[in-house]
Amino acid sequence: MASLFFALNGVFIKNVEAVSPVGIGLLRLIFAGIPFWLWCLMNGKARKEFSAGMTDWKAFALMGFFMALLLITTAIGYTMTYVANAQSLNSISMFFMIILGPLVLGERVSKRDIGFMLVTFAGVVLVAGLDKLHLDPRFFQGDMISLLASLVAALYSVSVRKTNVVRPFYVVMAWVFGLGVFWGLGIALALGLEVFVGALKVWDVVNVLAVAFFGTFLAHTILNISLKKMRAEKVMTIVVLSSPMAYLFGGVVRGEWLSSWNLLGLLLVLVGVIGIIRSYGAERV
Repeated sequence: MASLFFALNGVFIKNVEAVSPVGIGLLRLIFAGIPFWLWCLMNGKARKEFSAGMTDWKAFALMGFFMALLLITTAIGYTMTYVANAQSLNSISMFFMIILGPLVLGERVSKRDIGFMLVTFAGVVLVAGLDKLHLDPRFFQGDMISLLASLVAALYSVSVRKTNVVRPFYVVMAWVFGLGVFWGLGIALALGLEVFVGALKVWDVVNVLAVAFFGTFLAHTILNISLKKMRAEKVMTIVVLSSPMAYLFGGVVRGEWLSSWNLLGLLLVLVGVIGIIRSYGAERV
């Protein structure tokens, strides 16, 4: 289900006209955070756990920064390129985690990992094909921003592992989304970016609420619950399957069918990332 919700993100985001990508990121943080904040406010045990989380504010601040940057760059990527391209490039965060692991966490990289990384890289080149430069440089720029979003996602994951905060997931998400709102506002103000770019329509509100509820609140909740019940590499393998789903949704809903080279690239990305994840899992057994 998490894969399905992640795959729908691009369609919802591209249907929003009056809210900027920065605004979409901010509203996702706010609306996705509301259920966690209400739970921590209304439930006595959760309220105490949330208050106790104050001791980990530095870790939550770092995670909130990466979460805000992730949702903003993801939204920018979706608005500038094809849904399938953005989703497939967003899904290669494991590629960057393998690179960052030795640098930040002191983890080693196997030859098998390097092989799958090369396959993934070849897929990225084909998905973000240089042929788009002949159509519109904006598509290529969107692919690069989606690639940046994947790097930010890896940095978020590494920050979670590095800080090693032991709290209930709803407490972590309440803090992360809350501090993420402040980081998002800071990014918008520092760069002089607008939140709203036109007259807000009902359809804009519906799509923003949909991406906040399905693609942020539900997707991340299911992901966290799954991580408690299944091995992390299996969960991540399933999430990577959101790429072909996004291709289908982008084609059916928005007519964004990819070229044969782009499809080959998407396939290589899937093979490379799934191979990295399974290799990662085999080394932990």
